[in-house]
Amino acid sequence: MKNVKILYDVTHTSHCRVTSGIQRVVRRVWQHWPARDELVPIVFDPWLGDWRFANAKETRFLQKDLPPADTRKRRAVWTLPEKVRGVARRLLPLPVALKNPLHARRQCFHALLVPELFADKRDFALYERLNPLIAAGTGAQKFAIFYDLIPVLVPQFSEETYRRRFAAYVEDLRRFDVILADSEFAAKTLDDYWRAAGASPVPRIRAIPLGVDAPPQPDALRGDAGETAWQEEHDEREQSAQND
Repeated sequence: MKNVKILYDVTHTSHCRVTSGIQRVVRRVWQHWPARDELVPIVFDPWLGDWRFANAKETRFLQKDLPPADTRKRRAVWTLPEKVRGVARRLLPLPVALKNPLHARRQCFHALLVPELFADKRDFALYERLNPLIAAGTGAQKFAIFYDLIPVLVPQFSEETYRRRFAAYVEDLRRFDVILADSEFAAKTLDDYWRAAGASPVPRIRAIPLGVDAPPQPDALRGDAGETAWQEEHDEREQSAQND
């Protein structure tokens, strides 16, 4: 299919200075998608009260992982200017093209991909607002990446409030067309959970391969000289291990 356009929800990651496993997946999908222009990052702006295209600052948050020192706060942070901008665009009588270009463009998107765990103030009703933007008759249209059922399997490690939100999140997952589980185990536990609950209908669940981060390679270890240096160090370590 040519000119595929996929709405890509980055609401939390684009406002979160964190490098959790989920944020790494969100960023890696964005960074390594085969055709970058196919993914269209969007956020739900609570101050605008609507979905919109991710702006330049939000998109920069997808470019690379943040340093470990920034991983202490997992909540999304909206600055005062961002809040004021959203409220102003919502209240002022602006043309649609200025208020929210997402709804002004005359184009249809082919699918929605939700890589984040939306067990916060978002629910499936917010995703249904995007229905007018998604072309009809394109097969499966709403995809969600699923990670685990930890709050269900080991509830003692989660607060009660979060467990309730997570239960609602798992229920909302049933309304997607396809669930992309990040492992065979995650796929099986979700399927078993829905079967035990007698849930019907349920979406198709597909296990996707786990990603691998290649270790960074210093400039000094690149090229033929680098290969030789690496081999020499490897041989030295093997020899040392044999002597021990």
